[in-house]
Amino acid sequence: MSYNSLDGNLPEKIANFSYLETLKLGDNKITGSIPDGIFNMSSLIEIILRYNNISEKLPYNICSNTPKLRIMSLSGNQLNGEIPANIYKCRGLEDQRLPKNHFSGDIPREIWRLSMLRNFSLFINQFNGIISSYLYYKI
Repeated sequence: MSYNSLDGNLPEKIANFSYLETLKLGDNKITGSIPDGIFNMSSLIEIILRYNNISEKLPYNICSNTPKLRIMSLSGNQLNGEIPANIYKCRGLEDQRLPKNHFSGDIPREIWRLSMLRNFSLFINQFNGIISSYLYYKI
């Protein structure tokens, strides 16, 4: 359902689709926050919410119950705050795209624990601080 003119908030009830593997709602006009329940969808493999007007912080429970999640594209929104440290729970994540948002603070060192990660984008945000020395051990 990408590339439409869908608008409004994502309903919390979207998490009731317990067998949903792919959620593609990119390039729309969706507003509000990402419902916490999305990251409790154990069958979710791919979440594409890029280029909407989604705001607020990423849910703290990010990846708490999404063992199959491989692709997360949240580029070009209005997401802000810090990236939750428990992002490392996305153990199978291969492609993470978070550029063109308003993330700030330090980049959590837990991100470097994602051993399957192949594509990782954070450009055009508001991060500060130093790059964790842990990264040097991963390269």
